[in-house]
Amino acid sequence: MSHEMSNALLEGYKSKDLSDPCRTLVLARLLSLFLSDNHGLVQKDVIGISYKMLTQIIQDGLKSAKKLDIGLEETSEATFNLLDNVWERVCATLSQMLSLALPNGSQQVSIVHPSDLVDIVYSSAENAPPSYSSDLCAILFSGATKCLEIVKKDGLSTDDIETFLNLFAACFSGMCKVRVQDRSMHGIAERVLLSAFQSLESAPKEVDSNVRSALKIFDVLKKASDVEVVVIAVFPQISQLVGVEERSVRRAAGAVLARTNIRGILEDAQNRCNVAEERARMAENSVFELEKQITELRK
Repeated sequence: MSHEMSNALLEGYKSKDLSDPCRTLVLARLLSLFLSDNHGLVQKDVIGISYKMLTQIIQDGLKSAKKLDIGLEETSEATFNLLDNVWERVCATLSQMLSLALPNGSQQVSIVHPSDLVDIVYSSAENAPPSYSSDLCAILFSGATKCLEIVKKDGLSTDDIETFLNLFAACFSGMCKVRVQDRSMHGIAERVLLSAFQSLESAPKEVDSNVRSALKIFDVLKKASDVEVVVIAVFPQISQLVGVEERSVRRAAGAVLARTNIRGILEDAQNRCNVAEERARMAENSVFELEKQITELRK
């Protein structure tokens, strides 16, 4: 696709006259084209490959898809199928974009153009329907894991490391958004924070890739809403990092704990446990009464 055609497509796509169903349909078709060979949707220039044009289309298209999804009870089966279709392709596109490839001129595999992917990941998580939360979380988990592997490789510049850590943070934030109870997401956070603590035990003032990864997690937990369950899951690791010598980590860990109402969470959990126990007791009493009545009827 030529640069002129891309610009024309983008301008038409951003038009206020384009309805949400049409915008969603165009997104579905373009993602199908992207997933095919020789799609021409990535712009190549002197710095390599860019998803910038596709990023804007995905952002606008997913907003329209979310509007349609909110009013789904009043929509037709065709619209329901369109939404299902577009999210299947979003997941397939994200999976492909977050896959390792061999960029031009590089000697090692990596994720292509991670800076553009940050916005795509955020938009996908922000607009994802509950029916695709599990699929999306698995894809983001894979992406986050690959980012952590990439930043540990030799030869990366400081800027490249920061770029991949930003993509890691976007994937982690997305997992918090779509599936906050997911144990694999809790597990990756636990491993990152533990690695940071081990690094700071060996070199108390050195901010290596492990420590920088932990700081990204803390940034997400400080800004995201409804992530208390994640904080509880990694509470032992956060508590360790509150006591380290490195100031930025110590302050970030403390800020996460200060923002989280631990006592309220534990009290709420206890209340829910009490309610569950009371329901179980009432059910047992009901069974006992039924058994008693059946015994009386058999006499």
